[in-house]
Amino acid sequence: MYFVVNPAAGRGRGRKVLDRLQPLLRSDDVVVVSEGPGDCQRLAAEGAAKHPAVTVVGGDGTVCEVINGIGDAGFTAALGILPVGTANDLASSLGIPRDFDVALAIVRAGNVHPVDLGLIVRGEQRRYFVTTVGAGINALIASQAQAETDKAVGSPIVYIGAALRGIFRYSALPVEIEAGEFSLHGPILMMSVGNVPKEGGLFWLAPNARPDDGFLHLLIWSDMPLWLRHWYALKLVLGGTQKLKRASLRAVKSVTLRAIEDTPFYVDGEYDPLRAGESVEMTVQEGKLAVLAPPR
Repeated sequence: MYFVVNPAAGRGRGRKVLDRLQPLLRSDDVVVVSEGPGDCQRLAAEGAAKHPAVTVVGGDGTVCEVINGIGDAGFTAALGILPVGTANDLASSLGIPRDFDVALAIVRAGNVHPVDLGLIVRGEQRRYFVTTVGAGINALIASQAQAETDKAVGSPIVYIGAALRGIFRYSALPVEIEAGEFSLHGPILMMSVGNVPKEGGLFWLAPNARPDDGFLHLLIWSDMPLWLRHWYALKLVLGGTQKLKRASLRAVKSVTLRAIEDTPFYVDGEYDPLRAGESVEMTVQEGKLAVLAPPR
């Protein structure tokens, strides 16, 4: 088996897991270690060309890099996950725990499960995502959470502080959204396009989503007064925000977003804001990726 390790994942937990993995390696195992951002995609592509599976030691951002590397090699290799990130949303949705021994046993068992991906097209760039793409408050929260020193403990609780700050400071921005027969032209507080039910390990953006249901799940918050935002934020944690008057959730096959002004934007937790006038298209790629996961 081929392992791609991000030693910086989980603020250093990746390196600790590497130390635990070393004495358990088999004679045909290969371990490579990332040296910085973007390196995991290259390493995954090299491994996927030679091995039937690529196992990532990292969080959702690293998983996204590795998936794109597997894609560069033609999706001939399966993905294994030893989750060590802050939220681990994909692993959680597939029943892969943070417990190292259990996760490694799942990878070794070799049970393959087909999983959908999202394909995002942004100008000349084509990139796959597996958890969430978002614009607005949630993108701002992702940006702030990345910078939190508390994230050193590797706990999803870091997102709560970022959410509380972002949700009351953010002003709605105008966008254009097209998703099949649905369209919206106007200001929004948040847009999320998800492939999994939770984001940040805490927030139920799409409670009924599964990474193998053949859909992306589009959640939109329209503008609302500051006094109402705390209730919507609480419902994100408890579940049920999609039932509130100023929110809507629908299963879609594709979404196009156009930013009228500079807009906070992120992909699988990585902040990458949109410029005014820039458009992105997201489409579901059904069963595109094979993942080593527990039997359902």
